[in-house]
Amino acid sequence: MDRVASITLLNIGIMPGYRWRYMARIWRLPVIGELSMLATSRAGMRMALRHGNPRGLPRAYLDELYDNHDWGTRRAMLKLYRNAADPGSLSDRFAAALIRHRLPVLVVSGECDPYVSADYAETQRQFFDVRRLVRLKDSGHWPMIDHPTAAADAVVPFLRAQCLGSPADDRPNA
Repeated sequence: MDRVASITLLNIGIMPGYRWRYMARIWRLPVIGELSMLATSRAGMRMALRHGNPRGLPRAYLDELYDNHDWGTRRAMLKLYRNAADPGSLSDRFAAALIRHRLPVLVVSGECDPYVSADYAETQRQFFDVRRLVRLKDSGHWPMIDHPTAAADAVVPFLRAQCLGSPADDRPNA
């Protein structure tokens, strides 16, 4: 771990007790998961991703996301969700491996994320040396997509300070 300068967490981290969201629970079901994946259309994906993204996601991003959502990707998603039955216990294992290192971390959290509770942003203090926690009140699950300027305003100065030794951004947490 001595080669790790820092970690940047965007709507993710150590999430004790986390349970799969509603779509993940569907994808975990044999046959039903495959049918759900087969039924996903471009328009359906766009509509589903409006949920929890108050700023909206750019159409070009949604189109690219769908274009890359081929059958190989869909099978990989099903395999991931089916092989990780209890993400909360996986988090416990990651926590046990990382906590002793107290790595410096930037946490960027979209407050409107319907999949990962914004409460997990504060939880990261238990496991890491949180240098900065940025809460984006009008951002969803993908703050780097729905609010790229605010995400970059948090990430770039943090990385500059951690990797290049430049002065850290001393603005208050958003």
